[in-house]
Amino acid sequence: MVVEYTDRCRKCGDIGIFVKKRKLCQRCYAAFMKENRNKIINDTKITYYSELDFIKNFFEHNEWVYHPAAFRLNGTTYEPDFYDRTRDMFIEVSASSGAFYANKEKYLEMKKIFPKINFEIRTVNGDLIDLDAERQHIQNFSENKS
Repeated sequence: MVVEYTDRCRKCGDIGIFVKKRKLCQRCYAAFMKENRNKIINDTKITYYSELDFIKNFFEHNEWVYHPAAFRLNGTTYEPDFYDRTRDMFIEVSASSGAFYANKEKYLEMKKIFPKINFEIRTVNGDLIDLDAERQHIQNFSENKS
């Protein structure tokens, strides 16, 4: 099987996308990784590229805190990714649907144990993920199962 690279790199225009998600060729992706590794924004070292993308896509201000607090959830510790001071909101960034579903129970537990804390889950682009709809879906599934 021969793989043909026909997409162009969004940075240099060469044919041959190495990382489809970022639309970069191998050379431009290596430069991107070097440039963004352990990026410091607001005197804060950002660990994950998805969180760095979220900051660029979502926040229009500098009133946020990275990994602001730790919560005890039934024997484990959970740290939301951000706290938005302007909205008094803890934010978890879910980089993919797989990451969301792998951590869904933890998010639901957070809402259950700390109902008065403002908490939301967003995609890297800043789109809101409706946790209440997910909770209802799980409830309906459990009721139909029994």
